[in-house]
Amino acid sequence: SIGSVYSTVNGMTLYTFSMDTGPVSSCYEACAASWPPFSASAQAKPWGAFTIIVRSDDSYQWAYNEQPLYTWVGDKKEGDTSGHGVGNVWFAAQP
Repeated sequence: SIGSVYSTVNGMTLYTFSMDTGPVSSCYEACAASWPPFSASAQAKPWGAFTIIVRSDDSYQWAYNEQPLYTWVGDKKEGDTSGHGVGNVWFAAQP
């Protein structure tokens, strides 16, 4: 077990990408197909360390401690953490 992780309301683990710099996502196209950005609505409000960034395609994405958040298509059910450590650049978002 990797310990406590942040997840979506549906229980899917959230991940950060170490190639992102600050509150800027570098995951688009094929990357975003495998690692879907954790979307936020235009009306979403920041909450504690959770903030909203604007992606280069003008969509909104949640971030934690200024790191954009993603889900992983390899996770199939609530609680899966199979994306943790992928390529040594993807890591579960943890408190």
